[in-house]
Amino acid sequence: MEDQNLEKRLGGIVEDITKKKKVKDYSTLDNCFDSYEYADGDKYVGELKEGKRHGQGTYTWVLGDIYVGGWGDGKFHGQGTYTWADGDKCVGEWKDNKFHGQGTFTHADGSKYVGEWKDNKFHGQGTYTWVSGDKYVGEWEDDKIHGQGTYTWADGSFWTGEWKKGKKFKENKKGFK
Repeated sequence: MEDQNLEKRLGGIVEDITKKKKVKDYSTLDNCFDSYEYADGDKYVGELKEGKRHGQGTYTWVLGDIYVGGWGDGKFHGQGTYTWADGDKCVGEWKDNKFHGQGTFTHADGSKYVGEWKDNKFHGQGTYTWVSGDKYVGEWEDDKIHGQGTYTWADGSFWTGEWKKGKKFKENKKGFK
């Protein structure tokens, strides 16, 4: 699941839009709604406060990614949806440019994580369903299965127990449903 890491996928994008120069100076705009375009073709339409994205807005990258949702002090903040051009999508809570709180990450192939996040990583209670039909329901830490949980394979067999850093640690029960 290393390719699932949002920190890797979002890190450069978020840093880029935070530092990006606008085509014109918007610093005098306060508590208003406007749209602007960056020199590279990216666009923002939404609310501004002290010239920064703040409130509700939509940011569209020229390459096809799009973020629709809350902003705070120029950063993703509050409820929002980030959709990549390849079809992957994050829907949920954001805090200071990171997926943080409750949310859903859906891959273009149909695999999905629904649960808690911390700093762009699976963290807390969550459910991951693979395209194969395999499913894990339980605790996560730092993007890894960690704590109590049940892994169920597509054939109905399952393993319930304690996990440590993505590996089975202490079995409570296994069998078929």
